[in-house]
Amino acid sequence: MKINKINRENAEKFIKINDNNFVVLLDYFDPIFMGNKELAANNIFLLDNVGYIKWKVHTEILVSGGFVNILIKENKLKAISWDTGLYGLDIETGLATPEMLLK
Repeated sequence: MKINKINRENAEKFIKINDNNFVVLLDYFDPIFMGNKELAANNIFLLDNVGYIKWKVHTEILVSGGFVNILIKENKLKAISWDTGLYGLDIETGLATPEMLLK
């Protein structure tokens, strides 16, 4: 299954990056994932202003419960996972790099 477009209003949270881009967090249980846990675990997306996906978050560490929050901290994009900790997000690529692991 591939998601091509997301309505920003359906997001759990979104952060405006600039006039053309938004980072959105979808709920892990959002119907768009149709129960696909692997897809739902990567529940952060960079969207253009129309809603087309530029990237989906990815990481080298398994995030089984998805991400539960996105935020800007010290002018950097961060994500908090359900089960492993705090990640830095590369705004260009969507790579989530662990910064503080809980497990």
